[in-house]
Amino acid sequence: MQPIYNPYIVYHNQHDVVLICVIDDANPSKYVTYEWNSPSGTVNSQNLTIPTVTKLHNGQYSCTATNIAGTSNKATKQINVHYGPMISNISNQHIIVEGNNLIVSPVVDANPVSKFVWWTKQNDADFRYDDYVLRINNINRKSSGNYSYYVMNTLTPSGMSDINKTTHQTFSVNVVFKPFLDSTKPYSPGHVTATINSTLHLTLTVNANPVPIIEWKFREDKDWNSCNFVTIVANTTSYEFFTSSSVLINNVNNNNFGDYVFTAKNTAGVFSRRFVAIEEGKFEFKMSKCSFYIDDSNSQACPYINYSHE
Repeated sequence: MQPIYNPYIVYHNQHDVVLICVIDDANPSKYVTYEWNSPSGTVNSQNLTIPTVTKLHNGQYSCTATNIAGTSNKATKQINVHYGPMISNISNQHIIVEGNNLIVSPVVDANPVSKFVWWTKQNDADFRYDDYVLRINNINRKSSGNYSYYVMNTLTPSGMSDINKTTHQTFSVNVVFKPFLDSTKPYSPGHVTATINSTLHLTLTVNANPVPIIEWKFREDKDWNSCNFVTIVANTTSYEFFTSSSVLINNVNNNNFGDYVFTAKNTAGVFSRRFVAIEEGKFEFKMSKCSFYIDDSNSQACPYINYSHE
């Protein structure tokens, strides 16, 4: 049987592979029929041609020759189809909460088995990870971005030069994190004062991913122990990870003094900040019986001293 290689190594998408059933001797030799048995079925000819090799052609091939005197012994050959790596089991996007462990475990189908694997990160020349599984423990927001997984193997077709095959798959990692106060931007203190007919301005900026839902609530000073908060309108803008929000009140009157609670919430968590607005020069000690989520701590009785006008 020709070619003489056994196993006969071919590669995926190789064209016009021909197997020839050769007899050493026969009498009569002119009237010989041939039969091939292969993974693709039975063929009655001396030559078996594979127009384009696929993985399905991997397997055992055998041929026999028959004349009026009988049938020859079966000649067999193993065809081994080499192919480059094929990657699966990697999602196009990985969304993970900051602080968790990122584990990406791809499945690679290759023949022969891949010997070289590595991971890269877009726009980060220093990132290189050499392992079959990508693991980033205690991931942080700086790890967001596009990653690529590379796999290489070497095909060694019979009678031909070696062929290196490299496959890669790109995916994104989106690290989400709960809102937190951006202290690099202007923000109002916990207690603010204003005079009647002046302007009251409360502002702060949070960092968060994804963009949080913002809510401002207000309770008048006269309702201090009622826990009767109402939602108020604020000016909020978002850009990338930054969300700035503010409440601006012109011509302040007595009804504007009290408790203002800012809340930013996304899928990763909640951040709250409480502001107490008091009339300048007037105060008294009060403790609220209401519960708040302050700076993402557990719900608790409000620990702040309330200073308010008399």
